[in-house]
This record gives sequence, C-alpha cells and structure tokens, in this order.
Amino acid sequence: MNSRINEALSSLKSVITVGDYLELVNKRRPVFVRRFGGDKDAMILTREDYRSYRTAMNTIFNEIAKKEPLISYQFFEDSFFELLLSGSENLFNDLINKFSKIEKRECRFIKPLYGVEMIEEKTISSTACTFISKSHIHEHMKAHCLDERVVEDAFQHIGMRHYCFEEITVSAKDITKAREGADALYKKLDNALRYMMGDNRRDMGLGVFNYPANIRGEAICFASDGSILLPRINNVQITRHKQ
Repeated sequence: MNSRINEALSSLKSVITVGDYLELVNKRRPVFVRRFGGDKDAMILTREDYRSYRTAMNTIFNEIAKKEPLISYQFFEDSFFELLLSGSENLFNDLINKFSKIEKRECRFIKPLYGVEMIEEKTISSTACTFISKSHIHEHMKAHCLDERVVEDAFQHIGMRHYCFEEITVSAKDITKAREGADALYKKLDNALRYMMGDNRRDMGLGVFNYPANIRGEAICFASDGSILLPRINNVQITRHKQ
C-alpha cells in the first residue's frame, strides 16, 4: 500500500466509531450509521468527521478502481463496512481479495423507448443495442428467463404501455455498476437518436431519458447468473433468482 492509502485508512479509523447504536443514540445522535444486523454498528458522530470520511473513502475507492473498474462505489462502501464490522485487520487487501474473486456478470437491460413504434420488424439489432417491438417483447423476455412467473411480473409493469423497447448489455461485478453503465449507454443512444431526428428545438418526446414522463426505475435487468431485477414499485426493488 502507498502512503496515501495508509493515511486514508488511519483517517477512517479515527472518525468511525464501532459500537451499539441504540446505546449511543440516547447520548448523542450520529450523523451517519451503517448497520448489518450484527451486534455492532459503524457510526460517524460529527459532520466534520463525515467530510473526512468521504475524502478518505474516495481515495481508497479510486485506488481500488484502478484494479477493479467493474465495482461500484456503493458496493465498495457496503463491502468496506461488512469487513470492518467482521473484524478485518487488513481492510485494503481484504477488499482487493474479495473483489478479485467476484466474477463479472453480463446484464441485459430492457427499457421503454418513447416516441418510436416498430410496424413490421420484431427486433432490430446493432452493435450497441437491440430495438424490440411491442408485439414481440413478451416472447423476447421469455427467451432470457425460464421462470414464467418472473416474466409475467416484469411484463405486467412494462409490457403494454409502450410501443417499442431498447435492450443493451453491460458487464459488471455488481448490479449498481451495471446500472451505471446502462444509464450511460442509454443517454448516448438518446443523443444519437435526437441527432438523427434533427430535433434542435427539443419538442419531440423521443428517447429513453429525453421524455418528460419517464421513470428511471422502469428498466428490467436479466443477469447471466440467473437473477432478475424488476422495476421499483413503491420504492421497493424486487430481485428474483433462478431456482
């Protein structure tokens, strides 16, 4: 480890308090708490300490991302506290070891494409994405998932309200990173579609994100390990796993 990582770890040890949240909260309410269901919680007590925490965590994450670019900050932070509360004595190396053992997953995201209707073709594929017609979306989803119940759940939320769908594939080691990559690709495709349409006035509702009524959580993810991430319903994310 280099000196910057050592300094960041030392800073974290000085600002993170490990203990029982319920015992501490009556005396002083922490500004940040991470709990994992065990007998100990990780807490930060002041806003100044929280700023130091963020600076140190960003330093460590940026260093890890050089070796593990397919890991999201959220997953890194969750893993950090999980290891911290389990008693890890070498957090940086333990994080690297954990991430290196995780296999990357190929994730297919399907999201409504507004302002487009496919008349004859079932699908149109390119190197970046696949466009899927309304009439074919149910059959297309069934090809990626053998669990008919899950397909019906997914189809119930996106199947009949739109005329066209857009599927892209990204690889990552956690679902948050996959979503970040998917959103970036969807935005690029939106810009390409707008450029092709020549819509300088922005009065056309064309695209995935370039549409006033769009809900970002509508995307469905079919992962190569058999898990399926359905849209958010009342702020609840539903995950199904292959039986």
